[in-house]
Amino acid sequence: MHFNPSAPLLFQFCLSFPQVLWQHFTRFGGESTEEESRSALVLLGMIASAEPAVITSNMSLLIKEALTERGLGDLQLAHDACVALAKVAGKSGGADAASAPPTKLDADHEVFSSLRRIVVEGFGDTGSDFYIQAAQKALVVAYLFAEQPDVMCGAWLKEICVQVRDTVEPA
Repeated sequence: MHFNPSAPLLFQFCLSFPQVLWQHFTRFGGESTEEESRSALVLLGMIASAEPAVITSNMSLLIKEALTERGLGDLQLAHDACVALAKVAGKSGGADAASAPPTKLDADHEVFSSLRRIVVEGFGDTGSDFYIQAAQKALVVAYLFAEQPDVMCGAWLKEICVQVRDTVEPA
């Protein structure tokens, strides 16, 4: 057997790589561009396919960074966050199953209010080319994580209908 002295170094790199991606995604230190931030999120989502804990252990951070004000302003980022969340739905969380979210989340979980904002408030954003993709993935995530997704998404659809009605029929 041949000893590879760089193997421990490679192992350390593999362990720290997701942390570096999280830093780029959150723009920690202000050195990452929006594009680099989105790219880091896409890579985190890819890693989550094999190791769900990469996302599940930082789910609140992902929601805070990509599905609130920043996500409303960058629907491509919101879309990419939903793709990452969809990859971990119902997964065990890998080696650290304690960090995995339950198969279904409570209706008052922060992810649903954030998804609602993306779907409902993003509807009127005519300047975004990514609304359809972001809304579609937001609905997928709602159906994957909600106990009663049809009721929740039905309420969101009613809000959109009111927006459309108010636009067509001024008060």
